[in-house]
Amino acid sequence: MVLLALICTPASAEINIYRLGATGGNSWEQALSADPGFYLETGRGQPRRVRVRTPSGYPTWQETLATFVDSVGGQWLRPFFAADTLNLALTGVRERVPARTRNLAVSGYCGDRADRLLPMFDGDPATATLFRVSAPGDESARRLLAQVVLVNLGADYPVNRVRFFPRLGRENEHSLALAGQMRAPVLDRDALGEADYSGNRLRWFEVSAASSQAGLPAECWQPDRPHLVRIPGHVVNTRGDPRLTVLAHEPDSRKTIVDLSFPTRPLQWIGVRPLDVLRNYEIAELQVYGRGHVPRTVYTTAVLDFGAPMAFGRIRWWGHRAEPGRIELRTRSGHDQDPLEYWVSEAGEYVRVDREEFLREPAASRRLAADRQHWSPWSPPYRWETGLDEAVDPAAPWQGGTVFLSPGPSRYLQVQLVFESTPQAAARMRNLDLEFSRPLARDVVAEIWPVEVERGARTTFTYSLEADLAGDDAFDRIEVFTLVRPDSVRAVSVDAAPLSVAGTTRIEDDRIILQLPRLEGGLDTDKLVEVVFDARVVQFGTEFLSWISDTRNEGARQRARAGDATDGYPGNRLGVQTLGLERNRVSRVQPQPNPFSPNGDGIGDRVTFDFEVYDVTDWRLLQVTLHDLSGRIVRRLNPYPVRRGLYDDPSSGLTWDGTDASGRRLPPGLYLYTITLQADAGPEVQVGTVALAY
Repeated sequence: MVLLALICTPASAEINIYRLGATGGNSWEQALSADPGFYLETGRGQPRRVRVRTPSGYPTWQETLATFVDSVGGQWLRPFFAADTLNLALTGVRERVPARTRNLAVSGYCGDRADRLLPMFDGDPATATLFRVSAPGDESARRLLAQVVLVNLGADYPVNRVRFFPRLGRENEHSLALAGQMRAPVLDRDALGEADYSGNRLRWFEVSAASSQAGLPAECWQPDRPHLVRIPGHVVNTRGDPRLTVLAHEPDSRKTIVDLSFPTRPLQWIGVRPLDVLRNYEIAELQVYGRGHVPRTVYTTAVLDFGAPMAFGRIRWWGHRAEPGRIELRTRSGHDQDPLEYWVSEAGEYVRVDREEFLREPAASRRLAADRQHWSPWSPPYRWETGLDEAVDPAAPWQGGTVFLSPGPSRYLQVQLVFESTPQAAARMRNLDLEFSRPLARDVVAEIWPVEVERGARTTFTYSLEADLAGDDAFDRIEVFTLVRPDSVRAVSVDAAPLSVAGTTRIEDDRIILQLPRLEGGLDTDKLVEVVFDARVVQFGTEFLSWISDTRNEGARQRARAGDATDGYPGNRLGVQTLGLERNRVSRVQPQPNPFSPNGDGIGDRVTFDFEVYDVTDWRLLQVTLHDLSGRIVRRLNPYPVRRGLYDDPSSGLTWDGTDASGRRLPPGLYLYTITLQADAGPEVQVGTVALAY
């Protein structure tokens, strides 16, 4: 792709931007290739394009079931949408999926024998695959004929229809009529051959199917026993295999054209098995249709090589989500070329080998693993709302976005987008911008203490950070990610010298921001920065990440790694564990005040429902319902969106003034309340009482 020239005012910060999609960026498709494009180097006058590379010999990028759409405003990425007239079994369609899982069709044919099946999937109704019994009683022919024709679409598609038929010829008026009466897409009569072979139709058959979750192997299958298809480690019984769901069982079909419809479902495997093994039959075309977005799309870029270790700053994106369609964005960073490890089995034990040797070994003896020594794991999903920024010019100074969750400085980076869609609804992305710069320090380490706390309890933490600064390295700001809003900051110090808390700290909903005197390379290297604050942990394994930044180089950030920042505490960790796991996601429910008296005197006129939400990372709706003692509903408060955190704000809307749905005052007495959280595993309900008095 030829990138558009970018013209903008010079920026003061030396920030680099790598953009995917939209105008002025690399195409989504290019980022999957061996040439992932360019990043923009800003801050030195006119933005300069610098080539991004990917390691040669390490093709770790991944093809996906995605469509790249040019539209107004730039280039969009979205999951593939199957039209109801698109034959999903065609070879060209299946090539959208990763090569390591792509098969044409398998039924006991391997190597060049699989070529015999190609006529069923070439889109030409004048060619066919003929399954022939060469002689009565020929057991080898009978075994071959009995094999299921199992089509691997390579990934789940929304499928609702399977159609197959023999060659129909123009010499047969009945066949021509059948071709014209087909449901769309109708066969082109001119594409039919002259000779008619409709007598070779499959009379007795069974059609079955399975999704990608069935565990069917994607390698070439080999028949070594009657009615069995085997690859090393797997056996599939084509008669009644529990992993295949029977869609149709027809012991005596009189139809020349079999056109089977069923409710739309995600399917990767479609099987057709003859029930009469003594008759020749042929299939000119085996077609699979459906309608809607593929249920799951995974887009993973190539390994992006920036040429030198970079400190990752912020990340932003722009797109649209059509509920219930979902999209998750993750990143991972590394210090060598390949995020994978390659293992092969030798004498019953796995040994690590290089990629070239790995590819030479049989598939059954190979195993891939993530390289945990040189690469970070995939980050937690970025919150969709925090990174939304409808920015047009990638080189302009940033105002939005969110901080990177992958560690740096690192030379290599990968980005992954996971789309979860329904047939009717899917998310789409216009652009994704990555911000990075040269490191602000040679190394930054941090740790927190204590590392074991009571869940939801107010705890005093000490956060320690130390930076190894050299040359013109410098920073003057620290962000400490706390997940929920901290209660307070008690003290801040640099090299044991206390700083004014009021003048140096700002508390936000999920972090503390510290503004410090500028620390520069030389005398300020390895100075210990400590912040003492009160906060609560509402998620098991909360990690208190932090970033340093420089206000003179706005946008440049560097994440601290967990390590030994001080001898004062033994933790050397950023993760905090909670003692005594709560079974409920909604806990510590407290109506305040209780009892309450809505008499208009301004004291206790409303009751507020305080509670804590644990281990809920995405926004969910919470409903508070009031009942009288007979169980009758007297009032429903408006549904309220919640996720992990503390809810004790009277202005939240989770308050009750003692009236019913019509606004009439209810009589004094005891009332029941239910708090219902809509979780993935089903609704979770907490019950209690509140007293109303006048």
